[in-house]
Amino acid sequence: MAPSELFTIPIPGTKSHPGGGIVCTSPAPQVYLLTWSSPPDNRLTPAFNTALMTALDAIEFGYPPGVVITTSAISKFYTNGLDLQLALGTPGFLDNSLYPLFRRFLTYPMPTIALLNGHCFAGGLMLAMHHDYRVFTGTKGYACVNELEFGVPLMPPMSSIFKIKLSPHVYRSLVLEAHRFDAKTALEAGLVDAVGELDAALNLIKERALVKKGTTGIYGLLKAEMYRESVALLDGKGKEALDSTGWQIAEKKRKADGIKRFKEWKNGQAPATQTSIFTNTLVTGGPVMASTTVDPDAPPPHPLFRYKYHVLIWTYLILTSSLFCRIYRQPFSLAMKSEQYETIFKGTTLAAVVGGVAMSSAGRAKYRQYREENYLSTTQGLEVDKKPTR
Repeated sequence: MAPSELFTIPIPGTKSHPGGGIVCTSPAPQVYLLTWSSPPDNRLTPAFNTALMTALDAIEFGYPPGVVITTSAISKFYTNGLDLQLALGTPGFLDNSLYPLFRRFLTYPMPTIALLNGHCFAGGLMLAMHHDYRVFTGTKGYACVNELEFGVPLMPPMSSIFKIKLSPHVYRSLVLEAHRFDAKTALEAGLVDAVGELDAALNLIKERALVKKGTTGIYGLLKAEMYRESVALLDGKGKEALDSTGWQIAEKKRKADGIKRFKEWKNGQAPATQTSIFTNTLVTGGPVMASTTVDPDAPPPHPLFRYKYHVLIWTYLILTSSLFCRIYRQPFSLAMKSEQYETIFKGTTLAAVVGGVAMSSAGRAKYRQYREENYLSTTQGLEVDKKPTR
């Protein structure tokens, strides 16, 4: 007996996509099968995402709690992910369309199963991973995150679900190798929970008694707590939740700084080695930021070196005060004393400023450069003098 149709949500067509629809049927009591068709490969366009969100609302608020299964009417593709050009050309696509869809599935108040009946690439696999369970038909198709192959960064809200649900070595293969998992390897890696057709998904529901899980009303809240890091990133509240523009700007700046350092090194003016943000220095005794530089060949400074400016200021004050007192005791006129006070003040202040500059890192660097240049000129002169004469 064919499953009864409950409702249909149309997917409006656009200039680049013909549109389609999402049909909801019920293959078993309180099991809701959403079958989408948006030729040629079920791209996650704004219209597709809105239609899918509407279908989820219709099930939650129009029918008893149960289990939601999603699949495709196009046998070759579950979904082929984003239409990259459309996504980049649609303002706010990630924050206003894609991420809310991911979050809706991740915190949906009843169990969800992605029935992968074909290729599931990039954003399509991300959508499947935000379901609670995945079943791969096994007859055709691959699951893959192939951003590496077409040079698109993986945003933190996109990658967090893989880090949470997969083991580190599978995550590495998926992202850094763009490995394509068929049904068998996907099951071994933990990407999917079962291999088979719709009956495999129905057996999974029966074995785990999933129909009853959403009846108490807290299923979605439990998931929100389980995946709170990913939820925060999808909501734009996580500290790493950069939008695509900010990510690209940061990457361009990193590359520009790297090219500059490379050119300096190539020209024989290599900057000091950069340290990690967790590196401790002997001077400060605390962490330094990643932009701080240190010379790895330099000897460790004297323990009093950290108090160099304190010593300089106190030396300046004591010396100036003692000289003032000495002038004060002399039987000179007030005008002469004032003139000597001014001379002493100028002299000690100038000495303190010169000493401070000399003790600064910039001053020491200038002095080392000057010394090296003099040393080179001296040695070159000696080599000229040592040339044998005929």
